[in-house]
Amino acid sequence: MPIRPPPGPPIPAVSLPAPAPATIIRLFNEEKLPYSPPMSLISLAPPPPKSP
Repeated sequence: MPIRPPPGPPIPAVSLPAPAPATIIRLFNEEKLPYSPPMSLISLAPPPPKSP
C-alpha cells in the first residue's frame, strides 16, 4: 500500500528550479560550441512553470 502523505500543504516534488531549454541553448551558445545541443537534451528538460 502507498504511504499517505501527512495532512497539510502539498510538498513540491522539485525544490530547485530546473533549467529551461532556452537556458541550455544559451549555455551552449556562450561556450561557442560548433554544434547545437542534442534534441534529447532539450526534450529531457522540463517545461517552464506556468504562471498562475
